Amino acid sequence: MANRTVQILGYGYGSNPCNANVSYNGATVFSGTIPTLNQQEIIVSPDGQVVLFTFEIDIAAAGTFPFNINFSGGNLVYVEQVLANYSVQGNVSSGPNEYKVISTAQSKSNVFINGISAPSGQPPGEWGYEVPIVSGVGTLVCNLIVSAGMHV
Repeated sequence: MANRTVQILGYGYGSNPCNANVSYNGATVFSGTIPTLNQQEIIVSPDGQVVLFTFEIDIAAAGTFPFNINFSGGNLVYVEQVLANYSVQGNVSSGPNEYKVISTAQSKSNVFINGISAPSGQPPGEWGYEVPIVSGVGTLVCNLIVSAGMHV
């Protein structure tokens, strides 16, 4: 089984570090501290975001998979881009060192923030979600839409 690396981009916000516990397809894939800024302004520009965490999936994985993130600490987490290496554009792989969108369509569906449905904007595309941390916890639950990767 060959793997590819998935990157989730955004930022945590608050005077205390934000933490994330992440499951993909029912398995825990990350648990730890994520980058946190102590500022009020939320960075929504893709160029200003950083990798919150990474995890590995099978390069052949394709379809819709349950994806859950439980945040703690801080005040809010902004989650937007979902990138992966070995992403396919046309008939060309991005290879091991270049990260591109993980899906040809929007990468998140059926999104719920703290138990409340959070539909994406129109037209469909990669949209960010603000996850408020309320009473110490914030959750993002969705389906992650994955297109199969390809070796170089």
